Amino acid sequence: MALKGGLKTVDNILYRNIQIQGTSCYLCHGCSETTSHFLFECNYSFMVLTRLIPYFQIFYLRPTIFQALDHIGGLSVADNIKKGMLLILNAIIYFLWNECNIRCFNSNVVFVVTLTKKISRAIYLKVYRWKNGDFLKDILNLKHK
Repeated sequence: MALKGGLKTVDNILYRNIQIQGTSCYLCHGCSETTSHFLFECNYSFMVLTRLIPYFQIFYLRPTIFQALDHIGGLSVADNIKKGMLLILNAIIYFLWNECNIRCFNSNVVFVVTLTKKISRAIYLKVYRWKNGDFLKDILNLKHK
């Protein structure tokens, strides 16, 4: 859905003529919420991305989801590391979307550090029993706690 612009961000909701009260991003409250802002122009989402995949710190500008996928695909690392990074990227998108909805409907706020630990733990548990799971946990710097 993120690749096809199908996330129900504020701009997509307004495009469908559904009226809502707030139009600012629930993660940073600084900009209008669009798919491109949500992934990864937003300071909050970009900090989550760079904490979990430090390779993105070399970008001069914030990557789009397409650029992020292309960047991971173009890295000269082993395929299992690329697959691990793609798993992390997908988890980031899922958890960011979940965090956005929690903020929208419950007014609870989770800080970047807490969310990255939550994502790291989820990925750690996912790769726990994989054949190269221990190698991936170490190389991708995944933590259980």
